[in-house]
Amino acid sequence: MRTEDILDAIDAAEDTGRRAGRIPLPGLSHEDIQSLKVCGNPVAALAGETTDKEYLQLQQYRNVISNSILSGLHACPRRLINEKTIAFDNVELTTANTNVDFVYGHSVGAGVQTLFAYERIDYALYAAFLSWRADWDLGKQEWNYKKKKTIEKAAIAVEMFQVFRAEHLYEWELYWLPNGKPAIEISFCINLGKTKYFGHIDLILRNKRTGKIAIGEIKTTGFSNPDEATFRNSGQALGYSLILDSIVGVDADYDVMYFTYSTTGQEWHFWPFAKSVAHKLEWIQDRLIDSGHLQQYFQLQHFPKNGASCMQFNRRCQFYGTCDLVNKEKIAALPALDDEHSVYPVDYYYDVQELINRQTGEM
Repeated sequence: MRTEDILDAIDAAEDTGRRAGRIPLPGLSHEDIQSLKVCGNPVAALAGETTDKEYLQLQQYRNVISNSILSGLHACPRRLINEKTIAFDNVELTTANTNVDFVYGHSVGAGVQTLFAYERIDYALYAAFLSWRADWDLGKQEWNYKKKKTIEKAAIAVEMFQVFRAEHLYEWELYWLPNGKPAIEISFCINLGKTKYFGHIDLILRNKRTGKIAIGEIKTTGFSNPDEATFRNSGQALGYSLILDSIVGVDADYDVMYFTYSTTGQEWHFWPFAKSVAHKLEWIQDRLIDSGHLQQYFQLQHFPKNGASCMQFNRRCQFYGTCDLVNKEKIAALPALDDEHSVYPVDYYYDVQELINRQTGEM
């Protein structure tokens, strides 16, 4: 399967849809992918690891944080509490995703991960197709088109990664866990005491020549010339490197490698960053501070409003003009996650003190 074949099929479907005066085809549903998994489709199983995350289910809990939740907390606590109350009200809803940035990123990510796992471009393109969990024409609307985030563009990005990998990552291969599972979308939870931090590792890679282990992060951006400063001090992958010690069974410094695709420039960028033990301990301290801030907001039942975040990426916040309407009764009603093992099972579970002891050599 080549990109041209996918484009021809989509164009044919769109022509049919235009003649019939309707949207050509809805995207694949969660049930569609589950059916493929049951039939033993290996690409569907792997692609599902990327897209079948219960983000909405986790968002509702007052004591759950993640990289995306912390981004909201730092940008505007008022917006975060609005998002949490909406997640609580709509936790049972399963609607098609209409956020083209989210859908496109997952599609490209699944394709790249599958390319590492199976070393086949047809499998990778198939994974990108399966992971486009939205209508096929999403991204082609007038207000979205300039982003260049469509299913066709996602397929092209995956195919371009094959060339990019041959140039920059020829010494790196996918790491396989002792249980035989490919190190893709490795989920984990860190118990910080009053809060629980959830995360997923895109890729764990191994250098074929030296045996060195590294974290791989797949990103997409609308900037034509992205700058490494956007990612160098990001806490997301740093937190991942913290738990990497226990996953691979070796205490060491690790590289975090960012593979970033510019949708407007239509090219991949490669930025490796070294992370030390000192960086990892700093990350723990930062997350404990974040945890304290979140708990304090809940105790006061007051989430500050940051006017500087009312406009982001030339768009108004979705809660602009209505963010004051969230009430204390709704805030008080948000549940706490007590048994994460049954609600949201993960591959690895850690207590923060266990991680601190490991980094300081007190195990």
